[in-house]
Amino acid sequence: MSFGAALKQARETQGLTTQDVALRTKIRGDYLKALEEGNTSLLPERTFARSYLQRYARELSLDPAPLLAEFDRSVPADASQTLRGPAFKGATGAATTTGGSASSRGARTGNPAMLTAAVTALIVLGAGGYYAYSAFLKPSPVSAAPAVPVAAEPTPAPVVTVRLSVSSVPSGAQVYLDNRDLGVTPVKSFPVDARTNAQLRVEFTGRAP
Repeated sequence: MSFGAALKQARETQGLTTQDVALRTKIRGDYLKALEEGNTSLLPERTFARSYLQRYARELSLDPAPLLAEFDRSVPADASQTLRGPAFKGATGAATTTGGSASSRGARTGNPAMLTAAVTALIVLGAGGYYAYSAFLKPSPVSAAPAVPVAAEPTPAPVVTVRLSVSSVPSGAQVYLDNRDLGVTPVKSFPVDARTNAQLRVEFTGRAP
């Protein structure tokens, strides 16, 4: 299985899209797709392409070593010019259109100074683009809302129980406390909650209260 097929199979097994992986790894989605398809012509300079492949494999919990070995067999180090993308191709195309046959031979063989400058520019642009993309994806800090003081709830007063005794002459009168039936007299040491206001009513059959 090729390195691209292994990456795609692992990603689909984990239920991820290339956009999901791009957000995690900070690698452009078209580069991830190019790696999966083995389309090296769409990848950047070879050093970056290998770094992207290694990062992609680790994000999917794959061993990057065999995938990098497969990549190196597919794209040898002396063929790195094929991984420069459209910008590098445009530069070499401009060089081949100027001058006569000598200039054409010079463009085919490559000028070391121009090659070094182009590689340096690509590295600088690639690093700048990566950090800009990382800064774009980094979420803005969220300021914490100031803590609102919570008013302490008042402590309820303790409940005090008192003993109520009621007697009548004659006995047998019905006793009510706030419409609660306490029984008939004599009522002795009946436990009730202490309160500021209460209504005590004593009724005897055949007598007005």
